Amino acid sequence: MLGFRSHYVFVDCVDAGLLTPNPDKSVTYASVLDFARRFIFANEVAARSGVSNQEVIGWLGDHGVQPKYRFRKGGIVFERDQVEPLL
Repeated sequence: MLGFRSHYVFVDCVDAGLLTPNPDKSVTYASVLDFARRFIFANEVAARSGVSNQEVIGWLGDHGVQPKYRFRKGGIVFERDQVEPLL
């Protein structure tokens, strides 16, 4: 759904307060949809903009958009409402 399958990304999202799991460590579908409405991963930006993955940060930075969070094992997430007008 979000374009990633890494447990590490999930853990980073929880640690950063971007996702809130239930006490049993599961996440509701509604929470995932809310996350997807609020945030966009760099790989989706690259796919939709035609800008390469390596150039996404600079391209968005040129438009005043900074990363919301950088994952420890690689990957970046941005606030969707700042990025969508550029796509």
